[in-house]
Amino acid sequence: MLSLNEYAALCETLTGWAKAYAAGNQVVSDEVYDANYVKLKEFEANNPSFILDTSPTRHVEDGATGFRKVVHEIPMISIDDAHGIDATREWAEKMFAAGVKQMELEYKLDGVSLALKYKDGHMLDSITRGQDNVGDSVFENALRVKGVHHTITLPGDVEIRGETVLKYDDFYPLNEKREVEGKKPFANPRAGATGTLKTHDPDEVESSNLSFVAYLIVKGSPRHTHDEDIELLKNMGFEVPEHHVVDNIEDLVRVAEEMRSRRYELPYPIDGIVLKVNDKDDQARFGITSKSPNYYKAYKFPPEEKVTTLRGIRLSMGMHGAVTPVALFDPVELAMTTVKQSTIHNWDIVEYMGLFEGCHITVRKSGDIIPEVVGCVETGRTADMYEAERGRCDRLKISHVDPWVPSTDTERQYKRYLRPVKCPECGSELHCQVNSEGKELIAWVCENADCKSQIGGKLVNFVSRNCMNIMGIGEKMVEQLMEAGKLKFFNDFYHLRATDIMEACGKREAEANKKIQAIEKSKDNYLHQLIEGFSIPGLGHQVAPAIAECVRMVGGFGRLFTYQIEDGKSFDEDFRRAASELGVSDKLANEFLLFICNNIHGFRDIVSMKVAQKIKEAKSAKLAGKVCIMTGTFDRLERDVFKEMVTANGGTICSSITKKCNLVLMGDGAGPSKVQKIDELRRAGQLIDVYTPKTLDKFLALLD
Repeated sequence: MLSLNEYAALCETLTGWAKAYAAGNQVVSDEVYDANYVKLKEFEANNPSFILDTSPTRHVEDGATGFRKVVHEIPMISIDDAHGIDATREWAEKMFAAGVKQMELEYKLDGVSLALKYKDGHMLDSITRGQDNVGDSVFENALRVKGVHHTITLPGDVEIRGETVLKYDDFYPLNEKREVEGKKPFANPRAGATGTLKTHDPDEVESSNLSFVAYLIVKGSPRHTHDEDIELLKNMGFEVPEHHVVDNIEDLVRVAEEMRSRRYELPYPIDGIVLKVNDKDDQARFGITSKSPNYYKAYKFPPEEKVTTLRGIRLSMGMHGAVTPVALFDPVELAMTTVKQSTIHNWDIVEYMGLFEGCHITVRKSGDIIPEVVGCVETGRTADMYEAERGRCDRLKISHVDPWVPSTDTERQYKRYLRPVKCPECGSELHCQVNSEGKELIAWVCENADCKSQIGGKLVNFVSRNCMNIMGIGEKMVEQLMEAGKLKFFNDFYHLRATDIMEACGKREAEANKKIQAIEKSKDNYLHQLIEGFSIPGLGHQVAPAIAECVRMVGGFGRLFTYQIEDGKSFDEDFRRAASELGVSDKLANEFLLFICNNIHGFRDIVSMKVAQKIKEAKSAKLAGKVCIMTGTFDRLERDVFKEMVTANGGTICSSITKKCNLVLMGDGAGPSKVQKIDELRRAGQLIDVYTPKTLDKFLALLD
């Protein structure tokens, strides 16, 4: 049984995993999450007076922000899981023993839950599941989703629920399109559906070809059983999932396993089967809890895993010099595709599992899309075991783990894979990445700014949507132009000709001209986009606008090139002074000045061509004089949205809590050191406005 401290820590861990999963970034396998979730529920069942408000058993994670909030009239809650066919059988036997006559089985779709509300046949709203029974109205976006009917034949107040999904035939072309446009591909169809449905551009929703599959009428149905409702939905023109009705336990198990065997034949991703009591009177008899209905159960499928032979590990160089291991292995069939390589997240996992050439590894597909190495047969160690151990410390030191020792002559002839010492591109020494506080991170990096791999990653970041947003130029084209000697620094983009793109990238003249037009259009961007595009460490989306404002305050780049002395003050002195006033640390100000100094010729060229020299003007002065920072997380406000709100209202963003900072949004997970720093500054007489998730509305009211 967990102790109280272990329970509190597990609440935090599970919530973090759930939030990452909701954002399309699965940290641990379903099995690891579910096993820990069961431990949590066991503790709460035996200690109901100790249940924390932050417990994931009291919340359903969903990350949307920026939409009108709507309270669900009928709770839109999740479904309890049964892991494996034995647990499924056990639950179904209890239901039949309790007098249930029929059970209905249907596929559990893996997308975004959506509720469509109608009145007298006309759709009035469309709402996501949300959190704490409060969803987001995505009405305009839902109108662009395939399969969402704007009118229906049922009279009165009707609510239809279903899943918004990206079908495989639409997911792969969408990712190809995003790569061409320089955007980051979605990790899986679920992440694509989530990210697309909650965009603020309905045209993007329509072009992404999302689909709606209806599975429930929660209000307004004249029918008495669930399967009759499914047929009614089908007759009204809605797409519905495959479904079957059974009246005994043997048929239920048989049908469930037959459905599982066809999981990879479906046009969209699923993550199991939902078992539903068919008769609505029986459903009412069993009722619901605050978390889930008692008359539903989800049979979660175990992921398909295959054992294959590891043939090697290739080094992949990423942006900012991260060297990531890529496993190369004998081809295996997984989720109806042939897989022969997989990125391993970091070198700690490689060394923890004790991988060596010729060892046998277990491979599966995360979300049935992304291949991953999950274990080594010879050592018995798995990636899930690594994550569980790492969760108990800041960073799992492999040297602290008992090393695996080969036990046979055959095994001894192989050499374990260890992280490389030198960068494969430039030969510089590699080491763990270190954050601004001096803490070692997991990433294994090359910090040589002149390394070809880093330059390529920075050039890709420069053209990305969040920076200069040069449509149609992605990683592959950047690589081709670098190989042809046409790209070395950011200014080279603005010297490209259509013939350069045609020759280096094999594009036709019309397509090459479109790329040149997109480059030319980017000259009209804002200065903070240009600064963020330079990939200067620490000068990302949050700090770049403050750096741009510093440039404006010191009179622009005219003094930057020559470091003129005016009134006895140099540009860098004035710049540092302006940065200090805006709450930008000396370290970040120095990083910017050092970047300019080291790249003065290329930067001078960019400015002479008037590339992105505009400063974004504030729409109001409601936050004038406010130096703001957001630390921790807010369910109702994303960091990027906060930054835009501050700059649009005359405030500035700072990078840390200093004596210049006077407005703080203190979210969940901010950490005790941030609270301590604020207390110290307040005791020193500094006025700081602090807003928490409970007082967020007061901050938002400032901008009304």
